[in-house]
Amino acid sequence: MGAAAAYDSGSAIVAGGGRRGGRERRPRHLEQSVRALRPGGRLVVCGGTSGQRVEISLPRLFFKQYEIIGSTMGSYQEFDEVTALVAQGVDVRVDRTYPLTEYPAALARLEQGEQLGKIVLLHGTDPEEG
Repeated sequence: MGAAAAYDSGSAIVAGGGRRGGRERRPRHLEQSVRALRPGGRLVVCGGTSGQRVEISLPRLFFKQYEIIGSTMGSYQEFDEVTALVAQGVDVRVDRTYPLTEYPAALARLEQGEQLGKIVLLHGTDPEEG
């Protein structure tokens, strides 16, 4: 991912000059995520589970020179095909789960090519449960 840290988009704005980058999957928090960026920061939007429409301050976007990038995991056709496979009972193999606080260990496992299946990061769970 390349991020030095991750922050809950529903939390208070980060102190100390803001973030260089972030990702957002809930559009209702987009404006708050943009306000948390430092000048020249980048925000990747990957999903829209809370709605398709957002409002954003254009002067802030222009003067702070933010980058907002939309990202998908595939086309609508690919999503339909994968959804159909899951509905038919195809097994989705999970190699290992990690609490979000152990992201470096999960990334190391991926970088070393040790996984066989998906690596899952658990958000908002107790590390003892992970």
